[in-house]
Amino acid sequence: MTQDAPNIEGVGDTSISSRWARRAGAFVARTYGDSLRDNFDHLEVRDGLDAVQAAIFKQIKADYEAEMLKPLPDFPTMLRIEAALVDFASDAYILQRYWAVEDRFERILPAGTRATFKASLPQRGDKQWTDAAYVRRQIRSLLDSIHANYTVNLARERIVQGLKVGMLGVISVAAIIESILGILYANGWGIAPLTFGLYTLVVVGILGAALSMSRRLQVAVSHDAMASDGIFELIGLRLGWVGMVLSLVMGGAFALVVYFIAQSGVLSVGYPSTLDRPVGAVAEGDTSASTSSEAASATSPENSSQREPPNAMPAAVKTPACVIEPCPCDADTGLIAGLAPDVQSNFASASSGVPLDTGGHACKIPLTQKEAQLLQAMRLRSMTDFYKMLLLAFLAGFAEQFVPDILNRLTKRQT
Repeated sequence: MTQDAPNIEGVGDTSISSRWARRAGAFVARTYGDSLRDNFDHLEVRDGLDAVQAAIFKQIKADYEAEMLKPLPDFPTMLRIEAALVDFASDAYILQRYWAVEDRFERILPAGTRATFKASLPQRGDKQWTDAAYVRRQIRSLLDSIHANYTVNLARERIVQGLKVGMLGVISVAAIIESILGILYANGWGIAPLTFGLYTLVVVGILGAALSMSRRLQVAVSHDAMASDGIFELIGLRLGWVGMVLSLVMGGAFALVVYFIAQSGVLSVGYPSTLDRPVGAVAEGDTSASTSSEAASATSPENSSQREPPNAMPAAVKTPACVIEPCPCDADTGLIAGLAPDVQSNFASASSGVPLDTGGHACKIPLTQKEAQLLQAMRLRSMTDFYKMLLLAFLAGFAEQFVPDILNRLTKRQT
């Protein structure tokens, strides 16, 4: 009983996730050890122990006390101590306590394992159930199955936790880079708008893939590992970090693919509408005045043949470093139909000095220069379209078949 228990997490592993896992395992071990204390305090030791057997029992008790004094007690050691006590319990104690072990077995093991075990047992009235040696062997068998179940499920939980910590690390790195790029872009420190916009889509796609994987990992640990081949499941999870990284990379890649699909125009329904350049967007440093005459000519009857398609954005008034989009204001009240009164304050009124659209109505608060540059670089018409792209990027990462299904439909359309 003095041999150290094997480290499930691996020898010398000092990663944060492994240290946390060992502490969690130690908490389980200490709780389990407290439940074993009654076995020592109330155990009826069988008669006839020779000197060697008495020394072994004394060593088991000393090992138990030493393990409980450790800052991080070992769970497998506690399981071995419990199994070793069976050989030293009296016959009367064994016959009386069999039901408690069987009850644990019924509550812990999968239904298939329980059914197979019961089929191997004699009827309850059989005389074997009065034989302490037979019942002792049955208790050992039950404890072996219970302890194997505990060990495999604990190992699975530790592996899944390690995968989640690794996934959180990847997301954190991506988010930090996104934050740095955002700061650089907002302050005009050499980050191109298209670079910032595309990387934002990649990060959102990775986030969608991470949430999808987290949900699947949670489902994976919701059932008993011993319901199937527990070791086979552990092997798959232990090597699953490769698939985890690949899924995150695919989430970011699919986010870019869905952006390219939207930009290509092959799919229009439900996708952000795009133009060669946002109507009314101006380049950085352009301080030209509003060109309402251009907007008026764009809407004149003689130029109706040159109008944009029905799904294109109406002409907008150009102002320095911003885009003023037409808004559905009521001509008489100046309020936006269907908008709650407390939200109306977010929109400019005709008397506030904010430029009007071509219909003479108050417009939404203008875009900032950086927003206009971002939309122009990504060839999107409005911030609404940008948020649509973020949603599509998230879906591309979250639902693995989202982009492949779109590509399959496009392939069938071309054939």
